[in-house]
Amino acid sequence: MPANNFIKAVSAAIALVLILVFGRLISGGEMFFVTGLVLALAAGAVTFLNPEHGLILLVFSMMLSPEIELAQIPGRSITVRIDDFLLIAVFISYVTYHAVNPHARKFVRTPIDRPLIAMIIVYFLSTAIGNIEGRLKPLASMFFVFKYVQYFILFWIASNLITSRETLKRVIIAGVVTAIIVCIYAYSLFPTVERVYSPFDHEATGRTGESATLGGYLIIIMSLALAFFANSEAMPVRLLSLGLFLFALPPFVRTLSRASYYAIAVALPSLVIFSPKRKLTLILGMLAFLVGAPVLAPGLTGDAVKRLQETFTGPRTEFGMDLELSAAARLDSWKRIFSQWLPTRPLLGYGATGVGLVDTQYPRILGEFGLIGFGIFAWLMASIFMEVKRAIKNADDILVRSVAAGFLAAFAGLLVQGIGVNTFIIVRIMTPFWFLLGAIVAARWRRESGADGPTEKAEAS
Repeated sequence: MPANNFIKAVSAAIALVLILVFGRLISGGEMFFVTGLVLALAAGAVTFLNPEHGLILLVFSMMLSPEIELAQIPGRSITVRIDDFLLIAVFISYVTYHAVNPHARKFVRTPIDRPLIAMIIVYFLSTAIGNIEGRLKPLASMFFVFKYVQYFILFWIASNLITSRETLKRVIIAGVVTAIIVCIYAYSLFPTVERVYSPFDHEATGRTGESATLGGYLIIIMSLALAFFANSEAMPVRLLSLGLFLFALPPFVRTLSRASYYAIAVALPSLVIFSPKRKLTLILGMLAFLVGAPVLAPGLTGDAVKRLQETFTGPRTEFGMDLELSAAARLDSWKRIFSQWLPTRPLLGYGATGVGLVDTQYPRILGEFGLIGFGIFAWLMASIFMEVKRAIKNADDILVRSVAAGFLAAFAGLLVQGIGVNTFIIVRIMTPFWFLLGAIVAARWRRESGADGPTEKAEAS
């Protein structure tokens, strides 16, 4: 797509965001759905005419979509976002485009497809059994299963629509613009709230936004930024990448999300392992940051240390340690795996929403979908790791190598965050996660099929 068309697409996406903000301020629930349907039809038409424009719209909508609460079930809200409409519209439009275009290339098949499909089948089966037995609310439970299907659709869209290096580059630029907007929003919250959160997150819940959600998203952004800093040969790209990392760091700290802190403590060292270049530079930079942060930013450092210390200053005593209530609640979830859920329904679990409020990823999977579901989830995670690791090893393009290395570092961090947070079902974390994964898979497919022509060693700039 020519540069002027790309600028038009980005401008249209920004205009879309402004329309959504204004519409959300003045409209109620019914108008929200009307707006969503109208925008979905528009996005579908745009995608049919130019699939890359549809990708740009999706990138902006991932973090900048309003949402509305449909219903409440114990411990959870059922919400619909504007990008739910856009995603379905883009998917249907691309399938239609592919069907009527005789020159469209074949759909990409990846090693990740099988565990993804198996996971969806098990989730549907477990939830269907729960509904047949009368233990679940049909609409609510199937709604949450559909969220998993959405992630597969997003992965499939990205892996099939990112057909060139230039498309990947433009998608990354759109993602950077989105990240800057999200960070600016977080900075605007500094004077008024103790813990910052994502745009529109507060309005949907009616209470404080989910800070761990923003923490997980920024782990992805900061990991990618440092990966470009480490791998790029162009000084402007390296400086801009480092600037993005430093710009995102204060909002990340102000999430006061302990699970996110532990996650970034794994993600950044993982980048040293996975990044093919400048390992020593990364190590020295991290050491300098640890030494200099208390001096250069004593307020932020103090807030983070205080938040971590609060974990062990609560009223509950477990294993000889005093725990505050939220940490104790997460520990209770781990205990219930072995005392209640697995003994009664070990294989397929209780189905989506069947175990109520569970704030940790792995106990939730075991409780809702049993050992079979957890095994397939582990298979999926292993497949993702191996696929991205191969992409790093085989990539000749600095752009692809940087994206893959940053993604894999963020992936390691998110696996740790999942110990205390429902990371792999949170929409604002998983939409960029699956989108980036699809982009990496698409790049590997292009290289193996020769779709990019000669080997691209062009700079990621």
